[in-house]
Amino acid sequence: MTRLLTLACLLLAVPVLGVLGSWVALDAASLGVLRHQLETVLPEYALNSLLLAVTVAVGVALLGGATAALVALFEFPLRRVFEWALLLPLAMPAYVLAYAATDFLQYSGPLQTGCAPPPARRARCGPTCAACGARRRCSSSASIPTSTC
Repeated sequence: MTRLLTLACLLLAVPVLGVLGSWVALDAASLGVLRHQLETVLPEYALNSLLLAVTVAVGVALLGGATAALVALFEFPLRRVFEWALLLPLAMPAYVLAYAATDFLQYSGPLQTGCAPPPARRARCGPTCAACGARRRCSSSASIPTSTC
């Protein structure tokens, strides 16, 4: 059993060892790239990462603490369901949740397509003529000729 766990740990360490191994091949060109990044973008990226980490930590502490206190201190309908539902994000890997959230919020995702107006309304609410302000009534993408205004 110990050998199996050791083998699993070594397999999981391969990507980390690959990144650390890239420092072995550090030469003048690599140092030049690192120096350039340090002078241009690295401080801003590091500050943004730190700000993101602190903001997420504060938000999670506030939201998690508030929901935990509500479930632990008060009796309300469906409290038992919320006790289990609040544990569900712990059962999902973070990258799966990130992909799901990105897919939900992207332009072709269910949120954006659900918020789009129906096709009939889209045709009524087309672009306006620059000369007179008349709305285009067709669903084509051709502009309104100014001679018909």
